[in-house]
Amino acid sequence: AASGKELRLKDKRIEDLLATIDELKQRQSQDGEQLQRETDKVAELQRTSAAQRKEIDELRLQQNETERLQQTSAAQRKEIDELKMQRNETERLQQANAAQQEEIGQLTKRIEDLQQVIQQLKKQRLRDAEQHQQKQ
Repeated sequence: AASGKELRLKDKRIEDLLATIDELKQRQSQDGEQLQRETDKVAELQRTSAAQRKEIDELRLQQNETERLQQTSAAQRKEIDELKMQRNETERLQQANAAQQEEIGQLTKRIEDLQQVIQQLKKQRLRDAEQHQQKQ
């Protein structure tokens, strides 16, 4: 009888061990599934991270191009301002030149008028001198 009791205890022990083995297999399977889910998450995060790094690189390139364009634009505005100042100076000089040309024209006309007056006075003197000689 003792040996039947021992067999039942051994059977019970075997059943407990088999149940423990099944439980461990189930946990291992669940752990494997959890590990796969975590691995998938990590892979997704890596893909997302790579995409974000690529986007950050593209944004940096755009920022560099924007800064370059702003510097170019600032240089062009400065050049435009310098050209406007030159244009204003050129216009001022042209106006001054036009005024001088007008003054030269007026002076030339005055000189011509004075030369005519001088010629008339010379002719008048000659006539006066001739009349004076005729009187004598």
